[in-house]
Amino acid sequence: MKKINPILSFAAFLLIALSVQTVFAQSPHSMSYQAVIRNNMNLLVTNASVGMKISILQGSITGNPVFVETQTATTNSNGLVSIQVGNGTPVSGTVAGIDWSAGPYFIKTETDPTGGTAYSITGTTQLLSVPYALYAKTSGTPGTPGPTGPTGPQGIQGTQGIAGNTGPMGPSGIDGINGATGPIGPTGNDGPMGPQGPSGVLSVNCLQCHDHNSTTASPSANAIRNAQNECEFSKHAEGIELAVGEGSNASCAGCHSNEGFHSVVDGNVAPLYSAYSSTTGRYTFAYAATAAASSALPTMPGKISCFTCHKGAAADSMQLAFTGPVKLNMYPEYTVGPLAGNGFNKTANVTQKGGISNLCIKCHQPRPLNTNTLGTFPANNSGASVDYNDLATNPTQVWYDSIVGNAYPNKLIPARSSVNHYGTVGGIFAGLTGVQFGNAADYAPGSTHATSATCQDCHMATPTEFTGGHTFRVAEYDTTVTPATKIMNFKGCNVSGCHNSPLTATHATMTNFKTEINNSLNTLAGKLRTRNGTQIMAKELSPTRNKRYFATTTLGYDGTLDIYDPVNNPDGLLRAITTSGSWTPAQVAYNATLEKFPTLTKGQYGAILNFQHIVKDYSAGIHNPSYVRALINNSIAILTAQGF
Repeated sequence: MKKINPILSFAAFLLIALSVQTVFAQSPHSMSYQAVIRNNMNLLVTNASVGMKISILQGSITGNPVFVETQTATTNSNGLVSIQVGNGTPVSGTVAGIDWSAGPYFIKTETDPTGGTAYSITGTTQLLSVPYALYAKTSGTPGTPGPTGPTGPQGIQGTQGIAGNTGPMGPSGIDGINGATGPIGPTGNDGPMGPQGPSGVLSVNCLQCHDHNSTTASPSANAIRNAQNECEFSKHAEGIELAVGEGSNASCAGCHSNEGFHSVVDGNVAPLYSAYSSTTGRYTFAYAATAAASSALPTMPGKISCFTCHKGAAADSMQLAFTGPVKLNMYPEYTVGPLAGNGFNKTANVTQKGGISNLCIKCHQPRPLNTNTLGTFPANNSGASVDYNDLATNPTQVWYDSIVGNAYPNKLIPARSSVNHYGTVGGIFAGLTGVQFGNAADYAPGSTHATSATCQDCHMATPTEFTGGHTFRVAEYDTTVTPATKIMNFKGCNVSGCHNSPLTATHATMTNFKTEINNSLNTLAGKLRTRNGTQIMAKELSPTRNKRYFATTTLGYDGTLDIYDPVNNPDGLLRAITTSGSWTPAQVAYNATLEKFPTLTKGQYGAILNFQHIVKDYSAGIHNPSYVRALINNSIAILTAQGF
């Protein structure tokens, strides 16, 4: 799967609300328009003048403009700009002159966040029901008929004309008495989607459904409004990178698109190794959106939205789409080949509060780390998942032999990015996905977070700033000040039965635990060295070098290996085992001068995986403190026993 860059390049984030008003002044027709403006660094453009050009297009997103105007407006302290479409400087056409019955119509916005006319942000969306309230003023019906005039004199009879065509069928007769209901027939196949019908005339008040008044007496309307607004600031709402970038791939779509998620949930798709080649001895992992869902994904997969996580039928009352046990992807079942019937088949089932955390774990979990040795070795089972239990129970055995290199019996060739899939959060929270050295009792559930709390308790706490609620964020940075300040939401922590002594970012409970885990991670990384003393784990303190986890530890360890890569790790101290065809001769020659990547024991490799699991959990151990302590401390003990 493609990596997700940590520094997003949003041009703008638009939250659009349109309504139609009649203004009895200079301009009799206008539409309200609001947008939250962000620059290309994803920072809010606050208290600043922005230039805007608004066009109403007829027929399609590339249709003819029937109205064009320009406006200059000022954003507020939250980056929100509000204008009246129709009250700007006209370029062509008028709002009053638009025939709304001749739709569909689309609104196109072009924005210059610097306040000029160098428009760099463009968006087009269809006007569905709301603007047609302009047409609803007359309801498309004639006025009151006038009185009947006097009857004129009868004219002379004309010659008989030729017979005309058969006239239209007359109206249907009165319905007869209903007969008895017959048996229900079998369900037919779905027919093709018909074309979109013409826009109708509004017959209800907009506010009956879209209640945007925070003081309204309609709690359900407010709840939906708030959830939709909050969700737009969440990672789920990213349409370009998450949905289109990765959701169009069937193997990634199960967690990166709305269609893919429902495909694997509704189809009860299980993680399996269901394909095996007896010629190459290679397994293929199968956990993907079904063929029916996959056929639509390359066109425009839908981003994660309300009805990805919630059921959509009226009778469902917004119930969650999934709360059952989760078969973990990193422990798949083998159904074919020499390993058929094997596999750990671990299942996460966080049962508190009806299992609502299982909905999150369904996607926020690691995929299997597959072996990848070059060559044809049927006994090698290349492509199979790394056996974590084997690493834990045989820590002194050789895992990677540097003399053999990229060949059998080595099973996985270390590379700079030989890492677990990023979504380790659910595995850490459930206490299931690490290499568990030592005694099983060390990993028994001991954290209140893992035994009593849920993901939603903390990540959907009462909102503050841009955290909590349906943003799903516990922390966010306030970019309106320099330097940016980290804002943390402790409202889910400071409740009865949890942290009765209110937590803050500087509370001893927080600072002491973060210091403990940081020091332990630094110690673990420090023991992951070659026999010559060269560091195996890479570290990077600069966020400009595309190091996703550079700030997890004070020494800057980011979870990758310090193997040379001309683009991503040009300062790497260890020789790359394989080189890319895109490397220049000079880069290949430089790589050959570096220290050879060392032989690794299973204990060393397991410790590397545990380090990566904890770093990529994002919480620095807070999701499951006792489990993370056991993983770190037992990994350190294994390396110490091996002389590191």
